[in-house]
Amino acid sequence: MDGLCKVALQAGVAPEDAVKLVAEFLYSQEAFDAPANDISALLMAALARRAAAGQKPPSPGMWNDITTISAYLPYCDAMYLDDQCAELLREGPLDQKVVHATRVFSNKTREDFLEYVADLEREAGPAHTARVVDVYGEKWLTPYRAILVYERERQAKRKAEATEGRVRPRRGTPGRATAVPYAPPAFPDW
Repeated sequence: MDGLCKVALQAGVAPEDAVKLVAEFLYSQEAFDAPANDISALLMAALARRAAAGQKPPSPGMWNDITTISAYLPYCDAMYLDDQCAELLREGPLDQKVVHATRVFSNKTREDFLEYVADLEREAGPAHTARVVDVYGEKWLTPYRAILVYERERQAKRKAEATEGRVRPRRGTPGRATAVPYAPPAFPDW
């Protein structure tokens, strides 16, 4: 709610009206009708059916997957998901109740995905490709992997500093308990 209040304030809503406006939106029919609500509920129900059938529990990141899929599925041409999530969307009754035009790919259908991408490249044509080069530069096809290298370097540095006793381990470091005081979300004073 704090984030929505900030958006309302940035849009010029008076501070005394922001919380009321956000609350009205969150309880509106439009918010209840958002496709993400139905998709996430159906995905959670599918997981519950699997659990009742004795299947192994979902991965720890499943809630993030469900949130992301629910938010973006209705608005994407294609999504590349992990095999478990793709299977959830393909099994009944989800395949009947979640109506979308999004092509869903996973590791099990990677050849179809590569064909899909090749078709996109063919259909784009040279004018589109030239525009992409104008916007992103000549190296637009080169994957940016250096971010992983930099993160690994930062992790190694933090580990070395923690070993030397100079720096307290980051919050959430596995195997280390850290106390984090509760801080309620900051709402503007009205």
